[in-house]
Amino acid sequence: MCRSLKAKTTQEGQSLGVPGISLLWRLRRTVSFVWKSGPVWTVANGVLIVANGALLVLFLYAIKLFGDEVAKAVEAGVDGTVSDEQQWQMLLMVGFAAGVALLQSLSQAAGRWIGEAQAQAVTDYMYGILHDKSVAVDLSYYENPGFKDKLHRAQREAPFRPRRIVSSLLDVSNNGVLLLSMAALLVSYHWAVLPVLLLSSVPGALLRLRYSSHYYSWERKATPRERLSLYTNMVLTLVDYAKELRIFGLGPMMRSRFGGLRDELRQEKLIVTRRRSVAEFVGEGLAVVGVFGVLAAMGHSALAGTISVGSLMMYWGGLQKSWASLGLMLRGVSLLYEDNLFISDLFEFLGVEPRVVSPPTPKALPPPRSSGIRFENVRFRYPHDERIVLEDVSFELAAGEHVALVGHNGCGKTTLVKLLCRLYDPTEGTIHLGDVDLRELDLAQYRGSVGVLMQDYCRYQMTMRENVWLGNIALDPRDPRVDRAVEEAAAPTAELPEGIESMLGSTFLGGHELSTGQWQKIALARMLVRDAPILVLDEPTSAMDAEAEEELIRKLRTQAQGRTTLLISHRLAAIKQLDRIIYLHQGRVAESGTHDELIQLGGGYAHLYELQSQHYR
Repeated sequence: MCRSLKAKTTQEGQSLGVPGISLLWRLRRTVSFVWKSGPVWTVANGVLIVANGALLVLFLYAIKLFGDEVAKAVEAGVDGTVSDEQQWQMLLMVGFAAGVALLQSLSQAAGRWIGEAQAQAVTDYMYGILHDKSVAVDLSYYENPGFKDKLHRAQREAPFRPRRIVSSLLDVSNNGVLLLSMAALLVSYHWAVLPVLLLSSVPGALLRLRYSSHYYSWERKATPRERLSLYTNMVLTLVDYAKELRIFGLGPMMRSRFGGLRDELRQEKLIVTRRRSVAEFVGEGLAVVGVFGVLAAMGHSALAGTISVGSLMMYWGGLQKSWASLGLMLRGVSLLYEDNLFISDLFEFLGVEPRVVSPPTPKALPPPRSSGIRFENVRFRYPHDERIVLEDVSFELAAGEHVALVGHNGCGKTTLVKLLCRLYDPTEGTIHLGDVDLRELDLAQYRGSVGVLMQDYCRYQMTMRENVWLGNIALDPRDPRVDRAVEEAAAPTAELPEGIESMLGSTFLGGHELSTGQWQKIALARMLVRDAPILVLDEPTSAMDAEAEEELIRKLRTQAQGRTTLLISHRLAAIKQLDRIIYLHQGRVAESGTHDELIQLGGGYAHLYELQSQHYR
């Protein structure tokens, strides 16, 4: 596993070793995310918490007054009649209680709306953080299975865990305020009521905390299998696999594999959930015994005449609210604990730092059109692989020179392109633009000087204009240079009903699917619109017929005049006219020269050329 995936040695990272500090640190950071996503919503929620507590006390007091008025009327009425004054007093108390209840309903409705608004704000904010980090990390992380597990868990948890943590914090705060509001009321009946409630409710909370840890541990262990099930689902449902799925009859096998994985995950999850449910039932049972024991004592007091009927109603209402509030508060605490376990996956992902970065004080970018590119003793292996891909590679591309890079599959050609684009840095050795090491340049500025057509180019499900414009988003999409790039790449505008404005791909309504060769021409146009002084083309004609390939190479030589060009190709006949050819063999530069010079040399390049030439005789 690459070294940068190991724990960061920072003050925050070190604090993660102490559970209490770790919990508080994650809570603080999560709350800061929620605050930044929408401070107005957070303040509004806080105001509603206080208002709800006050309204509940007011409501219970109104019920007490109503109960006492009813009791007085019953005691005063000799012949069963109730005076107008007593009726008016009862109606007044009912109206008062109804008014408070309406305010409670209004507060709850406002709380639901504010809660949803805050949830959406937090979700969008967290997606932004997740996307920023996903774009910032090095390409090497995406080629590391351990990082993919982190990314999967972060993507799964980021949209909802922070808002659920804040929701739990608000619930704990809200129910804590309600419990404190009820505390004075219950203590006025007897000091032992609160201790009884606590002693009967805490065991259930402790059991929930224990099984939250078990559930989190299972989730982490299940991540690779969850990703495998998601991948299998993609194979079954995406168009990329649809043809082979049908031709090779893979549907039943893949369906069986997916079903087996899901069955295994479901059974394991049900076992964990069943154990937690049993523990929660035991906890709830203890709480029920405690609450109804207190109720029995209150009933005895009412029968003995120690408290009035109205007081009994008030105390019972307060006991119910206290029980519910205490239960919800403890459940909120257990959810906070569980969510903090899971949010650590997000923070673990956010803690991954890129290694391919700009230096603190970058050097000035040498003029790319007059500066050559030089590889000096470059050695490279991928961070997650011990195999050496490039070994002691040294060569130079003169400014404005057009060079082809050839060799057998797996010899390191595409890896060399990744190094040139600074998607990776060499394990050893250096790459220079002019006299400056690429690692000493501003990363974005250097990459802006390079136009690339990768072998695994992207097919964006957008209009053709947008597909090309993505190569240089500094331009206006309607800039004439976009249209010119489409024309230079011979992209298929005439074959589509809306021309360059046609939607491409089959994902969205009205889209037009293209052939592989046509998509490749659009990717080429995307590179050309960048108007970069350094061009890198990895198999730019692999999906084109011989005539289209010959025409493209001819155009490229014209369009790339004055620009340094590195072209990778397996079709050696198409690159004969380039200035120089570098033959790579087993990660080393084995030969370098013009086509004629390498043919006279009679080495590996000449052998490959002879093999290909036999097919055209």
